[in-house]
Amino acid sequence: MKDLWLALLASSAIAVSPAGAGGQSCSDRGPAFREIIDEFQSRQRNVGLAAAVLVEGDLAFAEAFGWADREAGRRATPETRFGVASITKAFTGLTLLRLAEGGRIDLDAEIQRYVPEFPRHPEGTVTVRHVAAQLGGIRHWGPERDEALYARRFEDVEDILPLFVEDPFVQAPGVEYSYSSYAYNLLAIAMQRATGERFQDLVRASLLDPLALESVAFDAPGFGGDRRAARYSYYDLTDYHELSEPVRVPDREYTHNMAGGNMVADIVDLVRLGEAALRPGFLTDAEHRRLWTRPVVDGVESPMSFGWFVRPDGNRLAISGSNPGLQAGMAVWKHEGIVVAVVANSWGIGSRSAELVDDDHEGLLGRLAAVCAGNRPGALSEVHAHATSETVHQDHRGRIARVYVHHSTAPKTAASATRTTVLSPLEPPNISHGGSRKNTAHSRTRIAIPHRAPMSGALRVAKNHPS
Repeated sequence: MKDLWLALLASSAIAVSPAGAGGQSCSDRGPAFREIIDEFQSRQRNVGLAAAVLVEGDLAFAEAFGWADREAGRRATPETRFGVASITKAFTGLTLLRLAEGGRIDLDAEIQRYVPEFPRHPEGTVTVRHVAAQLGGIRHWGPERDEALYARRFEDVEDILPLFVEDPFVQAPGVEYSYSSYAYNLLAIAMQRATGERFQDLVRASLLDPLALESVAFDAPGFGGDRRAARYSYYDLTDYHELSEPVRVPDREYTHNMAGGNMVADIVDLVRLGEAALRPGFLTDAEHRRLWTRPVVDGVESPMSFGWFVRPDGNRLAISGSNPGLQAGMAVWKHEGIVVAVVANSWGIGSRSAELVDDDHEGLLGRLAAVCAGNRPGALSEVHAHATSETVHQDHRGRIARVYVHHSTAPKTAASATRTTVLSPLEPPNISHGGSRKNTAHSRTRIAIPHRAPMSGALRVAKNHPS
């Protein structure tokens, strides 16, 4: 069965010609990219996967592998729309950045100026800037994220507010970074009220139309027709034990996370979004500087800047996401001029490792970027090792890391809890740093797909975000 699957994988790859040549376009490195992806897929066996690499504006590589819909016999192509989960936050954050620079929303205003029903905290104010940097103390998902919520359609982002508006803060605002998808939906509500325009229309006018990102859209069950990928999992969707063959994931509503994890895109449009963040041009010089600088609010630094994670090396932006049946990751290397994106319509075998979305030198994003590192052999690897070590160091000191408690129903630990340290959260069940993570430069992040827990049980976090 595995040999048959690998043969299909190789035969279903579809190439896209590079957008241009010259310089460090890297357009002749197709075999090297395919070798890396084939090796990765030989282990994870994702039902469908697409990857793209852009170098200084040239599309060096864009190919798809496997099935978009296995049951329908529909192959994945570079035009297939994949769910991107928390990469949605990059779209939301860039929309906020452009509105703020245009004077349409005040980042330093209290969030209550735009959303007066949002509660105040007795120990400090919550500004729009706090919320954008994940410093607002707003909680993430809880047990409300069940099958009933996955079946409910939210047409207006403001309808999401009752899900969390009356809940206690997880901490005082401005104390430390704490990942929350609700925070980005709160930002969307603020943008909508500040401008008088629908949040979805703001994203389209600010990003999608100017960048001609035709494939990018807000998702809903049945949306997209033959261009939309189905989703699969090598983990049982009830108790998350590993499976030898994938199961199809039901088509669920994610409109309850409209601004934090609800978009679909094809692989080329993802790297085009990354290109817009790479250099000033689409963004003004001021917008570009602000995006690439870790925000510091009242002396507290956050790794998240307008929906992207700014790596400690200052040379990378990254964002990733995961929902049942999908993995998605994107990273931008400023000095090298490289953008890499990879999406899969599966929780593949061993995907708890978060290898697909990792942008370090051992992760799939980082390995693909290294192919085009130009005339600086090993430079990416050196930077990655340093950045990972620094991040872990900050985690150890408690400056950025968050600690989540996972309650297990496994017989051996039924009455106990395990602590999972997370540098930056992915999506339920998520990508996170597992409890076994060592404080070394080469430790891998983990996708926190529960080992023995119902979906409504443990709080699940993710590598760069729970969506």
